[in-house]
Amino acid sequence: MRIDPVEAFWERFAATTGVIADFDAWAFGDENSPDLADELAYLVLHGPKRATTCLYEDALADNEIPVVGGYSVVLDGSGAPVCIIRTTEVDIVAFGDVDDGYAWDEGEGDRSLAFWRQAHIDFFAQSGHTIDNDTLVVLERFELVWPPPGEIGVGEAPPPAEEPVVRFFDAYAAHRSAGDVAALVDAHGQGSFALRGAEIVRHDGTEALERYYQRIAAAERSADEHVWTIDDLVFEYPAERAALAVVRWAVRAESGAVLRTVDVTYVLADEAGHWRILGEIEHD
Repeated sequence: MRIDPVEAFWERFAATTGVIADFDAWAFGDENSPDLADELAYLVLHGPKRATTCLYEDALADNEIPVVGGYSVVLDGSGAPVCIIRTTEVDIVAFGDVDDGYAWDEGEGDRSLAFWRQAHIDFFAQSGHTIDNDTLVVLERFELVWPPPGEIGVGEAPPPAEEPVVRFFDAYAAHRSAGDVAALVDAHGQGSFALRGAEIVRHDGTEALERYYQRIAAAERSADEHVWTIDDLVFEYPAERAALAVVRWAVRAESGAVLRTVDVTYVLADEAGHWRILGEIEHD
């Protein structure tokens, strides 16, 4: 039975923090803007974004006005969980009354009020809304509550060229933690290999990859060591559409306790816009 990655992500947070609460799961933007969802989710995780805005009439119609204290799992453009936020402040104001401080907290572009106004006028226009100074908007401030402070990437944005690979490994960690064998198989290119200790495993097809990850998922779950988080990342780019990624993983129990760390070197390639693993070497 496949575990839902969003539920697994929330359960890790709840088990570690002791929080008992309902949550929503959503992506920034709309279903037609996955790139925007990626960009804004990572501004929350890696950078300065601590606020978001929606139209009051839309939020009211959809019964989605945020509530102070509410939790949300923020998704990327593919629907994978990126982080968890908690709403700290909600205001309903006229568009023309939004000030510089709020625009700064939204953390987009140059963080100016002029940028904020034009970006939101343009975005709302895509769904047929004409915005003027009297249009009511919902201003939501929030705090980042998961991953915990100190984990890789939080508070520091990676260089733009690294972001697709960072996103790849964030998604890989979520799939590995959830035991999502199908997603892990899809993360590999055809003919990939793994070197673990003295054992070389060559994946000559999808079935071989499925058997490989089914064994790994079963072993990790039996040992309660199946929550994977990135502890450190080092990148080199030998070519435009290839990458050498050195990753230190922290392998955790469901309680959040670190059981071991694993250093792995990955050889990756960009296949038609999707990064995939061609080889992995696990270090002692």
